Amino acid sequence: MSGSWRALSQAKIGGFCLRVDDETFVKVVQACLENLARAGFKVVVAHGHGPSTRAFRDHLAVWEVHFDLRLLHLQNELGDHGLGFMSDHAATNETSLMMALHPEWVDLTAIADQEPLVGIWGTDPRTHASAELGNQIIRAQIEWLRDRLTGFGILAPNL
Repeated sequence: MSGSWRALSQAKIGGFCLRVDDETFVKVVQACLENLARAGFKVVVAHGHGPSTRAFRDHLAVWEVHFDLRLLHLQNELGDHGLGFMSDHAATNETSLMMALHPEWVDLTAIADQEPLVGIWGTDPRTHASAELGNQIIRAQIEWLRDRLTGFGILAPNL
């Protein structure tokens, strides 16, 4: 899919998307992590979308040692089960999250009746997305984060 992303990232699209090259993004994140560590933070949960989350994940182990921080992102192992945050693109996962958080922003009738769906990568939200699934994703992520923070000694058990 990276080939298709590269081609589409250069396309003219409606709306707005700010994209920087990976080298610049990594430098910005490193500067942020350095300042957070200096300020005394112990855990940083960072999450973006697609390329930014992959870049964060790719550098995570090195940054944890270098900055003495615990680093987490929400495209974790739950994403393999459809319960990660933003683990698709405008498809069932993201649409379900929006249906749970801001249903007034979701209009499935605006999706053109065509195949393949343009700008949607993942399971067709028109037939699979729901607020119930969005709430399930949110609950799963909260539990996953709570378990990690408890394991790090940041949260007391049973909170």
